[in-house]
Amino acid sequence: MAVLIGGFPVGREGPFIHFSACVAQRMTKWPIFSDVGTNLAVKKTMLSAAVAAGMTCSFGAPYGAIIFSIEVSSTYYIVSNLFKSFFCASFALVIFHLTDKISWLHLFFPTKFPNKVAIDHELFFYAFLGIITGLLSAVFVQLMTNIVFARHKLKLPVVSDRVKWCLCVALLSSLMKFPVPFLMISDYKILNDMFTDTDLEKGMDGNLWTYPLTSFNLLIYVILKFILVILAVSSPIPAGLITPSFIIGAVFGRLYGHILRNIGIAFGVELVKFEGIYAIVGSAAMASGVTRTVSIAMIIFEISGQTSHMIPVLIGVLLSYAVSSSLSLSAFDALIEIKNLPFLSSMTGYSTYHLTAKDLMNRNFLYLTKRNSKMADIAVIIAKVAHSLYTVPVVESDNKKVLLFTVQSQQLRKILMRKFLKVQKRLDPVV
Repeated sequence: MAVLIGGFPVGREGPFIHFSACVAQRMTKWPIFSDVGTNLAVKKTMLSAAVAAGMTCSFGAPYGAIIFSIEVSSTYYIVSNLFKSFFCASFALVIFHLTDKISWLHLFFPTKFPNKVAIDHELFFYAFLGIITGLLSAVFVQLMTNIVFARHKLKLPVVSDRVKWCLCVALLSSLMKFPVPFLMISDYKILNDMFTDTDLEKGMDGNLWTYPLTSFNLLIYVILKFILVILAVSSPIPAGLITPSFIIGAVFGRLYGHILRNIGIAFGVELVKFEGIYAIVGSAAMASGVTRTVSIAMIIFEISGQTSHMIPVLIGVLLSYAVSSSLSLSAFDALIEIKNLPFLSSMTGYSTYHLTAKDLMNRNFLYLTKRNSKMADIAVIIAKVAHSLYTVPVVESDNKKVLLFTVQSQQLRKILMRKFLKVQKRLDPVV
């Protein structure tokens, strides 16, 4: 709350998702959810539902939030868990709409574009916008990665100090935003202004965008916002990436459409019908390129309340995704890799295509056999895994390691403790 109130150019979806995941983690400690806490697969599903709930609370878009949670949190997904995630997101949506009834909490206004967007020459403009935003998102991720790498690895005096870095970024943000009036507008109001189907000068903040020149103001906003967002999200504070990406892409798309419209006016032709559609396409394409997800398109449809611009948005998102993925990692994967967190890298390249499961298997692992294992074997496994969560396979025999089923280390620990208490009770002298 302090970061958002202070005017830092970050989103709230990151802290919301983190908070939801923390609540889900604590719920697994409750007796009623004890089975969830001891089963890693079910626990991951619960955390995935928490991601969907956090995204729903941020944007009020349950369908896009569920697909987003699958994309960013699951290497594989059990289809039967889809209902559970949707059930969780639906309750989050109810709370979102209850708070949305308060007028000062209303975030997004539905767009009012025609119900049918013509398939004509503008499709090429949408495609080119997707390519440009893909390049911008790749540059964004690369610069952010370099700053985070410098903070964590190089140990520079000011950059590595958490407090000094945050103070410097806050001071720079204030100095850059104070003399520029349109930088003081809230992010959600910016999105509503960019997504409007009318000209900017006809809106409530028309004077801010049109004086001295609309294209100049939009360009200045994109450049300054781009710099400030990179510095802010690389700071050690709770931050979200999606909303700032929406803002940068929306303003850039509006600038792109405005320039094309002026070119058409200069030549006496109508190149662009609605500048707002370019803002929507740019917003979705930029966020998709940064996060490397296609569910952003669904979130945009739910935010805008229309699907008439589905084809332009999908074209922009897919091209941005393709361009950015060929140049850099996603922002999430880059941060995970820098901080040495568990990371399943994608196996790309022709050299890996001939590999089989046998080439990747670990032959030396802890296991139990169905017939020969004793309590001493369980005690050895518990001593080696300590208190970490570990799934122990149970195989046919030492010579025939055919998987029969698996058992969690916590369950083995309970079995061993119960056996120990029984033996202890027998050995204790009766008084």
